[in-house]
Amino acid sequence: MQLVKTSTHKATFPHGGSVSQFEKHFGLRSGDYGKADAIAISHDKGWLKGRVPKSNSITCWFERCFMLPVKLSRPETKVYVSDFAVLEEQISAKLPDSFRDFYLASNGGVSNKDWWESEGQYEPFRVKRFKAIAQSGASDAMDTKYIGGCYSTMVGRNVIPQTILPFAIDDGGNFVCLDLKDGCVCFYATDTYDPDLTTAQNHLNSYRWLADSFSDFLSGLKDESEVDV
Repeated sequence: MQLVKTSTHKATFPHGGSVSQFEKHFGLRSGDYGKADAIAISHDKGWLKGRVPKSNSITCWFERCFMLPVKLSRPETKVYVSDFAVLEEQISAKLPDSFRDFYLASNGGVSNKDWWESEGQYEPFRVKRFKAIAQSGASDAMDTKYIGGCYSTMVGRNVIPQTILPFAIDDGGNFVCLDLKDGCVCFYATDTYDPDLTTAQNHLNSYRWLADSFSDFLSGLKDESEVDV
């Protein structure tokens, strides 16, 4: 398969054919065919017959996705922009580009740098695993190993508020979450419930700020040798 300009394709095939189908299937906006994300998807699928994208925009896309501060092993099945769009619809929120690029590069897994060390009174903790994003239409999409499934289950049980999205867990089963209101990353303890407090008070007590953004969180992860444990 070779990508052609949308105008050329439409002039040749004046119907709602493969261009619109491609954009719809992969969750791209109308007119994105031939742009960075579309070409990167086609390259990843092997439809460009081994040709490496040469444009500056494509190079930047690959750099964003693959030149990350951490590397993940044992990921789940690869996801695409369309799968990411389903997650955003499920949680009714727009997620940061850095979060999207991270998951397009590797769908969850175990990080080579898996320790977080906070300043002050808190002890370091290990990020055991990054949760995955479910593929569109997956029969087990509501499993808590997936970000969307975990979010729906935990919100439904009042374990977490609707404003945070669990994307990783520590060794104790506590969550590392993206705050959907301001984009920061927080630690959310799952073992601090107090029956004498309201749900809102329990949520507040479980929440601890970690980093201003998802990118800052990734950059702040350390190897065990760098942490005083």
